[in-house]
Amino acid sequence: MLTGLNHLTLAVRDLARSLAFYQSLPGIRLHARWEAGAYLSCGDLWLCLALDAKAGERPAHYTHYAFSVSAEALPRTVKALEQQGARVWKDNRSEGHSFYFLDPDNHQLELHVGDLASRLAACRAKPYQGMTFQGVSLTVRHASLEEILALYHRLPEFDDCKSVADLQTRLATNQTSQLIACVNGVPAGFKLGYALGETAFYSWLGGVLPEFRRDGVAQALLVEQEKWAMEQGFCTLTVKTRNKFRGMLMMLLKNGYQLIEIEPKGDTDDYRLLLRKSLAA
Repeated sequence: MLTGLNHLTLAVRDLARSLAFYQSLPGIRLHARWEAGAYLSCGDLWLCLALDAKAGERPAHYTHYAFSVSAEALPRTVKALEQQGARVWKDNRSEGHSFYFLDPDNHQLELHVGDLASRLAACRAKPYQGMTFQGVSLTVRHASLEEILALYHRLPEFDDCKSVADLQTRLATNQTSQLIACVNGVPAGFKLGYALGETAFYSWLGGVLPEFRRDGVAQALLVEQEKWAMEQGFCTLTVKTRNKFRGMLMMLLKNGYQLIEIEPKGDTDDYRLLLRKSLAA
């Protein structure tokens, strides 16, 4: 089963020139270089530059590669590209702010604000000619620890080998919420939490399989857990995440959680972030 885009390799005629170009873009990091190429990264994307004497011809088709950028960072990134003399190859006519530019080897690139979810939302409001949408049935239900553990072991972010006994030890005799979300009947994500006291609830473990991360699964689990916690009389809901899980952090902030503590641990990306939300009566 395919799980995502593994890496992007771009053929370049002049390695030093292309390295200088890409390293000037904020968010791109060089990891290694050799005579005929270089390995870089941009967020989770592995980017490879490969020396090729045939590189540089301008494509006559629409194939292009888009980098994500925040709305705040877009203007200054565009300015940096313009100062380098980057050429524009297309004007933006789609949802979300975009800047279409060529690199030194005429690869058609794009900076884009937004994601598939925002594009689909815009298209539902104003569909393209002949556009149809695939239906998604999303349900959330109570689950056993065995079901949750099976999903946990399939998440690429978690490399430890927890057992049902490990989960039971952590949960002890506390009141728990054990949820699984299914997309079209297929288990896609889970959320597991337990009571810290009579009024405080802690959302301990959760995750969504990569192939379902554009289907609103995490949001549905969050809403269902909050609803359950309120019905049980809890007044606050606390969750801990890591600095590198930006999608999770943004979702929590969007849903009214507030950062209350930062726990330095290892690299900055591994810093633990503790967030809390007061549940309305």
